[in-house]
Amino acid sequence: TIEELGNLSLDGEIRNVNTKWLANIDPRLGRFVGDADVSFSASGATASPEIRSSFSYRQAVSESKADDRQIDVLLGIRDGAISAEGSYYVDGFSGNLSLNVPFKYPFQILTDQEVTGFIGLPNRNLKDLVTAFPSLDAAKTDGDITGRLNIGGRWGDLRLSGQVLLNAPRISVSGWQTDLTSLTASATITNNRLTIVSSADSDKGG
Repeated sequence: TIEELGNLSLDGEIRNVNTKWLANIDPRLGRFVGDADVSFSASGATASPEIRSSFSYRQAVSESKADDRQIDVLLGIRDGAISAEGSYYVDGFSGNLSLNVPFKYPFQILTDQEVTGFIGLPNRNLKDLVTAFPSLDAAKTDGDITGRLNIGGRWGDLRLSGQVLLNAPRISVSGWQTDLTSLTASATITNNRLTIVSSADSDKGG
């Protein structure tokens, strides 16, 4: 129900949406094939309602290789902020994500306030990343990766910061004549600038 200059109450749900239509937004998204469920509710003053929505995307398969993907996001819109909280699983990488964007009705992003957010990568065994890196020899590889990417700054001038750390006693890749041992690597982003530092030994001593 909608009352002009009064209150509104709306809700709805769409299930099993074929996500190939995303290619109409960006052709690069056309490689994602799968189904999504979307639900929403809106209540409060018609001029500034509180909107809640959930987006669930599961068992997507890339046309270039078989892999499972899953994204679940809860979106909230109210006078003051647009917020998103969720989790992802993509090619063996998984974690939580969050975004908060200053917002004011009627539909204005506040550019004088800070945007905050992050994408987390909890500690993950490298053996779990064979989907993303099929040449990785999981039987011989030992190590883990962890990290976090932070989003900050004002809308229109967003800044990325964070770090990804890799620690691997041994990495074996099909086609390589030698394995890497005692590998440590870090990728650090500061104000959108990426710095990579790494060191490793060869199992053949070269």
